[in-house]
Amino acid sequence: MIKLTKGDSATLRLTALSAPETPHDLTGASFSTQMRGPGGKAVTFAHGKHSITSAVAGTFTLALTPTDTALLEISTDEQIKKVEGREIKTTITQNAGASVLTVRANILIVYPETPRS
Repeated sequence: MIKLTKGDSATLRLTALSAPETPHDLTGASFSTQMRGPGGKAVTFAHGKHSITSAVAGTFTLALTPTDTALLEISTDEQIKKVEGREIKTTITQNAGASVLTVRANILIVYPETPRS
């Protein structure tokens, strides 16, 4: 489960699997990640926000700034209590678009912004 606070920076560490327990090789990959914004509309984070950590292990990061996380919809109290995450959807494109893998996971909880003094 990934938990972040709206308005804070966050680095998400993610793994792409092409089958259960099988890392997807990310060599030459480009990324696009969508998360839920206000009113359920998708907020898209482009390739430049992503970095491959280990291509062979299928691991990558998504670096979000305070401005990025401010765009996300806050999780409901019920989701927070039940630890039910919202979907993160990453589309990984390789081989000039010939290979596309979509990774979905309900692993995100967004807490309300912390008041600043």
